[in-house]
Amino acid sequence: MKEGTTTGVIHINNMEARVFKLMLTFIYNDSMPNINEEEDMEEDEEKDDDVDDIEVMWQHLLVAADRYDLQRLRLMCENKLYGYINATKVASILELAEQHHCRGLKEACLDFLNFPLN
Repeated sequence: MKEGTTTGVIHINNMEARVFKLMLTFIYNDSMPNINEEEDMEEDEEKDDDVDDIEVMWQHLLVAADRYDLQRLRLMCENKLYGYINATKVASILELAEQHHCRGLKEACLDFLNFPLN
């Protein structure tokens, strides 16, 4: 890299800016990111279903945590995603858990599927 040619902009591929901001917040504060707070900052956006938006954000954050090997953040995301396991979402959450080696989340999905009433 030549000196004096940097623009001050770093491009991060395959990650939304909001997810990166949450990940940086975790890195600097060493505490669970507040996704609801992040959503409140962006009041201009349309929100059809806040619960789904929050779930998707936790999923994206889990992927980012796995990508950058942030074990503690990944576990926090797993714990948050436990609450979203239901009959309509269990397959997609199980796939996410399998892809990103989330043993606890995978076990929770399999337990849900093995429960007779599901």
